[in-house]
Amino acid sequence: MQPTGRRRELTGAQSFFALLAAVLLTFAAHNGYYAWRGWDDFDKWAVARPMSTKIDLSQPQQITLPFHQTCSISHGEGFYLDAPQLSDEDKQDLPTLFAGLDGSIEICDTAGNIVSSVEMHDEYVYYWDDQIMLAKLDPFEEGEYQATILIRSGATKLAGIDQTLLAAYQLCGLERLAVTMSAVIGGVSGVVGLLIAGGVWSSWRSIPRDSPPDNADSEKPSEPAAVSVND
Repeated sequence: MQPTGRRRELTGAQSFFALLAAVLLTFAAHNGYYAWRGWDDFDKWAVARPMSTKIDLSQPQQITLPFHQTCSISHGEGFYLDAPQLSDEDKQDLPTLFAGLDGSIEICDTAGNIVSSVEMHDEYVYYWDDQIMLAKLDPFEEGEYQATILIRSGATKLAGIDQTLLAAYQLCGLERLAVTMSAVIGGVSGVVGLLIAGGVWSSWRSIPRDSPPDNADSEKPSEPAAVSVND
């Protein structure tokens, strides 16, 4: 049996490019995961409601409820009134419909410190993205908070109408810019890494195995000579 040659070994340059390919592919995988998480978060933020409660804005009252903040990069955080009983005509004259409304919304952390607050007045109510917006806050850190809604005087024309006050993130798509760029950079890195890895593999496969030693035949055990035995 002829001895086989030794295993192919990477040259110094091939080792360097193999390591570079591994780094690029790892970077691409990391960026891809980051982008996937970012897109998934954006989709969740688009439908998230940090706070939602039944309310009657026609009556003075105070309501305190949990506020679950999951997004801190939106360009705003709006408080909207959902009132299905209102007609399109009612929504055309919001200052009249909300006349007399005076109140505030206050966000506090678990220690009772005020994180953000905003006033609600009839002149501040307007239509935004097919919804009635009562107030708007700048975004703040993610976490668990308490929202206190204080109605000092109500909008009497809303009496008898079913109302829900809810909070929602105002997103425009720019929040996806960072993760989109990450996906592009990761994709380019992945393609380059695969090309380099393919080149290293092809180069390594082209290296011939070492030839068998010249003295292979001399080291081959000789067959024993035939011995004749005369009777």
